[in-house]
Amino acid sequence: MSGIDDKQVFELSSMPPSVNVTRRADPEGKRKLKRWLKGTGWEIKEQRIRPITGPFAVYLEINPALTEMDIDNGVKAILDLLHVMRMTDDDRECVRLIVVLDYELQTVAKVTYHTMPLSRAQMVARYVARPVKRAADFIGRKIRG
Repeated sequence: MSGIDDKQVFELSSMPPSVNVTRRADPEGKRKLKRWLKGTGWEIKEQRIRPITGPFAVYLEINPALTEMDIDNGVKAILDLLHVMRMTDDDRECVRLIVVLDYELQTVAKVTYHTMPLSRAQMVARYVARPVKRAADFIGRKIRG
């Protein structure tokens, strides 16, 4: 299955700690993020969400009336959550991200994600954009590609 056929939807009862807190050299902020990931991970397990593989798209709806967080501050943690819970192979595989404020949403946030087949042009762009760390990596890519 690919695309909309494998769409997965889950709701969040709380937003993650702000990226402003978790990305600093602040041990308490990192602990808050770990607690949120663990607690929210159990919520996802209860909702029986299936994992997907490969490139994916995320549609994130947030009710700003139920959280004081800026629209962009929780996005990284939510993508990390998908990876930590093994719902996706890697959060770097996210090729499309749409974040919407929805005042009528009945929960703090709703996450919808599905696989996103890449066009040939997108595959080439991803291949070219990857940094080469060692000459051997580049040579290996040239041979395989």
